[in-house]
Amino acid sequence: MLIFNTSFYVGEGSVEDWKRWLNEQLFVEVGKQVGDLPTEVFEVVSARPEENRIFSVQWRCSQLGEIRQVDDCVASVLSTLQSQFGESATHFSSIMKKL
Repeated sequence: MLIFNTSFYVGEGSVEDWKRWLNEQLFVEVGKQVGDLPTEVFEVVSARPEENRIFSVQWRCSQLGEIRQVDDCVASVLSTLQSQFGESATHFSSIMKKL
């Protein structure tokens, strides 16, 4: 199993707007372009930078082709994140393999 992970640092005052963006834009676009992949959202509780919350969004993929599709789609949608949230929401993505 492969996991495409995108971690978000979201300002405390932007969390509800970010959740709405996540559900109305990111998940919708990935669903349209890639299909219905198992997806989970976690909040990181072991570390919390001042005035930010950290979230991990993970898509479970069975093939490398799905990872590529998710990566391309997420990158496209994430290009709108800064225009909507400025510096109050940042992100990075990684690909993981279950051992």
